[in-house]
Amino acid sequence: MSGTFAAAYIGNLLIEHAGEKIVVPDHKLYFIPVESELEAAYLTGFLNSPTIVKAVSAYAAQFSLGASVAEYLNIPKFDEANEQMAAIGTIARDLTKRFGAVQQSDLALLDARVRTLLEI
Repeated sequence: MSGTFAAAYIGNLLIEHAGEKIVVPDHKLYFIPVESELEAAYLTGFLNSPTIVKAVSAYAAQFSLGASVAEYLNIPKFDEANEQMAAIGTIARDLTKRFGAVQQSDLALLDARVRTLLEI
């Protein structure tokens, strides 16, 4: 996935005979703390929407891709009561559970919600 921008979220993992363990990925990552799984899913969905991926890719071509992506995108703060944000989170959570089996129609639906949220 070198040179490609992608967002993901993880949580704890329940391992038989070992209990619940914290998952620590071994990769170059940027961590953003959140309050709930739905907020993590919202952030993941927002960042993975085709409109945002295209914007980040254009930005990354000129600058070093890193922490500045999340800091400078001006991502709307999650509000579970906001219909668009909750829908983005729900869609992203569903796509995450499919382990990569994502269709173009899924991305189009996600992108439509993000564009509506951003009023673009």
